[in-house]
Amino acid sequence: MGSPSQYKAAFPDLKGKVVIVTGSTRGIGYEIARVFKEMGSRVVINARNANEVQDTVKRLNEEVSEGEVTRGCWGC
Repeated sequence: MGSPSQYKAAFPDLKGKVVIVTGSTRGIGYEIARVFKEMGSRVVINARNANEVQDTVKRLNEEVSEGEVTRGCWGC
């Protein structure tokens, strides 16, 4: 995926807004969550596997300093 600047025209200012991305521990869901976090959003990572969710939260926090990320999963 591209940089957040490519998406600013397509989205309103999402800084501080809560964004829930389902299936966000890998693939396209992960990339979408990463871009929203880079745009300053408060991203909720969601999937069925609690360990994958926790690993994804950690990975996103290491890769992206902007925004916030938290978990929201079944059975957490």
